[in-house]
Amino acid sequence: MILWKSLSCFSFVFGLLLYSASFVCAGDIVHHDDSLPQRPGCNNNFVLVKVPTRVNGSEYTEYVGVGARFGPTLESKEKHATLIKLAIADPPDCCSTPKNKLTGEVILVHRGKCSFTTKTKVAEAAGASAILIINNSTDLFKMVCEKGENVLDITIPVVMLPVDAGRSLENIVKSNAIVTLQLYSPKRPAVDVAEVFLWLMAVGTILCASYWSAWTVREEAIEQDKLLKDGSDELLQLSTTSSRGVVEVTVISAILFVVVASCFLIMLYKLMSFWFIEVLVVLFCIGGVEGLQTCLVSLLSCFRWFRRFGESYVKVPFLGAVSYLTLAICPFCIAFAVFWAVKRQYSYAWIGQDILGISLIITVLQIVRVPNLKVGFVLLSCAFMYDIFWVFVSKWWFRESVMIVVARGDRSGEDGIPMLLKIPRMFDPWGGYSIIGFGDIILPGLLVTFALRYDWLANKRLKSGYFLGTMSAYGLGLLITYIALNLMDGHGQPALLYIVPFILGTLFVLGHKRGDLKTLWTTGEPDRPCPHSLSDHRTESIEEAADLAISRLNKLMTEAEQKAAFLGGLVVSFKEQMHTDVLVKPGEEAPPIPTHKAVLAARSKVFRNMLDSDECKTSPEESITLPDLSHDELKSLLEFLYSGNLKAPYNQYRSLYLAADKYDISYLQDVCRNHFIASLSSRNVLDILELASIPCDTILKDAAINHIVKHMEEVVVPMKYETFVQRNPDLSVEITRAYLRETKAKAKDHGAPLNGNTRPRIW
Repeated sequence: MILWKSLSCFSFVFGLLLYSASFVCAGDIVHHDDSLPQRPGCNNNFVLVKVPTRVNGSEYTEYVGVGARFGPTLESKEKHATLIKLAIADPPDCCSTPKNKLTGEVILVHRGKCSFTTKTKVAEAAGASAILIINNSTDLFKMVCEKGENVLDITIPVVMLPVDAGRSLENIVKSNAIVTLQLYSPKRPAVDVAEVFLWLMAVGTILCASYWSAWTVREEAIEQDKLLKDGSDELLQLSTTSSRGVVEVTVISAILFVVVASCFLIMLYKLMSFWFIEVLVVLFCIGGVEGLQTCLVSLLSCFRWFRRFGESYVKVPFLGAVSYLTLAICPFCIAFAVFWAVKRQYSYAWIGQDILGISLIITVLQIVRVPNLKVGFVLLSCAFMYDIFWVFVSKWWFRESVMIVVARGDRSGEDGIPMLLKIPRMFDPWGGYSIIGFGDIILPGLLVTFALRYDWLANKRLKSGYFLGTMSAYGLGLLITYIALNLMDGHGQPALLYIVPFILGTLFVLGHKRGDLKTLWTTGEPDRPCPHSLSDHRTESIEEAADLAISRLNKLMTEAEQKAAFLGGLVVSFKEQMHTDVLVKPGEEAPPIPTHKAVLAARSKVFRNMLDSDECKTSPEESITLPDLSHDELKSLLEFLYSGNLKAPYNQYRSLYLAADKYDISYLQDVCRNHFIASLSSRNVLDILELASIPCDTILKDAAINHIVKHMEEVVVPMKYETFVQRNPDLSVEITRAYLRETKAKAKDHGAPLNGNTRPRIW
């Protein structure tokens, strides 16, 4: 999966860099432009105007124009707007008195060379009730008053239409059709239900990602504690060094984020086009497929029917080991993303975009982690300044908000970049979408998930932890963002402007109040007692008795150390090859190891017989061969024979255990057996049971079967058990019998007879 992960991680980072402010993307319907001149009679706001039309009494097209700085304000409701007939000006620019007589019609004029106020006064004098001005381009121009003009006497509304809409109406009128229309400018509702759903989506996404991340970290901690308690140092080292695909943010990367994000934003702003949006769509689909696949695999693995497929892997070229469940789900995820990409212009496409986006965000919050409050503070502070600069300050250099232009996809012919969650505004007469950028969820979400991980590792309750406070702070900050959005008439708002102070302030205040601020700022993890000493912490009431036992133990240990030092000469004689008289050869092509006949004969009767003077048993070169052992395993065996201590790595215990049985070294067999029993787990118990059956070791065999009975479901559900049963039918029968005995004993203890109505489950 390395190649696939690399592509998806690139998409994750790219999506994170393109996060945008939370705002309504249907376009602002009210423009407060203080840079243009205002005076009495010329101080209207520039508002968008709806122009629904009828042709010969039948409903036709609805156009959108813009009102002028001067003239009366329009009606806000359609039912109050009068249906008026449309006429064409003659001359077309209406810079002079029209030749046709007007009796209250709306006159359609070209922009021409005279001022807007001149056209309006001429049209009003000719008897027009309103004037529609056709612009020279598809854009809408802000109609203002000229210097020194008197506009107080203008009493008819003025609306500008884009060139394509104006020419369409002009052609219809020229075809002798009767065109009637209305002019009104509806207001947006104070609150739209889309904003409520978007708030729930953002908060719910962080909530799901936080609990998933915290659960994963707690499982890792439990596994490490278990390995520490069992003393499995090699397994612990393997567990801690193995990468789970987690990426920790550092202070440097948090600072570089702002620089790289700004460069990407400028590049998007300058190169925004249809094809550039297509590239972003492809990247979004790659990340969305990986995110949706990760979420579905993790969700389905919780069910027993799918768990076995999630734990069974197959090697796929270029991708490595892939589970069967992933292979089954991947085509569906790819088809879902492709379907969305093809249908993304349709009205229902926002559903697919939100599903892919939420899956992607949850996966990012699972992979990317903030290690402590210091990194989180730097990251959110930089993002806070980034958001404010590119939403507000960038207007001074670029004459428009770079962030909003990029997010809405202006000049690209698309509805905006796909790295957004959006919901259509259901009760807004202007339509459009309420949207929120990925960064406004991911960046605060990193700190919220950090808070829940800390709470779970510190065993804090919901009320005494930090997650409830930070989650509430995020929800409140986002709520205030939407309040500001509506107060500013839909102008884009940087969500982090309100969210970051709430989250950081909450963590600092609660951390200082509870005395955890230093830990949160530096390590980011609570101090946890070592598993070896947990029993000591829980048995403080018997410390005095323990002290007495410890003193006796120290005395015994001192005597043992003295004996070990006395016998240490044997180890030295082996390591320095002092007076060795026999060579022991391993089974592989490797140099033999010199040793002493007396030590071999004393430790094993089998070695004693092999070293007998009979030449049929010992070769003339005074050497013996142990074909079952490699050079390293042979060295570990000989060191044990001299010292009585086994310091072999974990992967040598199986060979040494079998060698101890073959060469009758009972103490070595006991040491290996104890190690296997201590390290029993659901993953290795079947292998250990098979191993115990080779020398017919009843002690190890019974321990393994008892472990299987106690953890029956964890052992027998994976597909590995089916292979085990095929190889070892006799052992599987013994497991079933042991499980039946255990079930019968439990039923007897609870007073429930084991009959046909209480049949135990047969594995």
